[in-house]
Amino acid sequence: RDALQPLLSPTTIELLVAQGRNDNARDLALTNPNPFWKAELTKALVEALVVRGQCEQAKPIAEGLVNAYHRCDAINSIISALVTKGRYDQAEYLTEELTDNYLRFQALATIAKALVSVGIFDRALAVTERLPEGLLRSETLSTLARAMAKKGQLEPARALALTISNELMRSYTLNSPEFNRPSLDM
Repeated sequence: RDALQPLLSPTTIELLVAQGRNDNARDLALTNPNPFWKAELTKALVEALVVRGQCEQAKPIAEGLVNAYHRCDAINSIISALVTKGRYDQAEYLTEELTDNYLRFQALATIAKALVSVGIFDRALAVTERLPEGLLRSETLSTLARAMAKKGQLEPARALALTISNELMRSYTLNSPEFNRPSLDM
């Protein structure tokens, strides 16, 4: 097995999953005696399964990663895939398993922005409110406020924009084209 180690790579795992040989890929990744390669190959396995829409299979494997960074990164891959498929409830639920605050907050912002892109503003705001004060929250609120203004919800959008704590982001938002369209009332 040690002689084969140079041949085992994340690409090997991806190829096995692409061929539908998930069990072989899982065995190679999870039984690797080298802790570094075991983590790298397992993370590659999770990502390969996610790419192929097999999030349910990927989740327990990701949760089994011992290294917190690799586990959070793998779970974040699953969250991104769920968001892409419009499975916001599952994605939001899964953020609770991210022990790294930075990755959890990034995932929440991704979910909120995806909700904004499909016009689910109330839910996007609820997700955004879970973010701590700071630039990420300000950027996410800006995205939401500008989308609301673009959809004609000018007053609620303006009120929301005024809650943005970052002064530059608040100014950017309030001076954006979405808030400054010429009125058709003339």
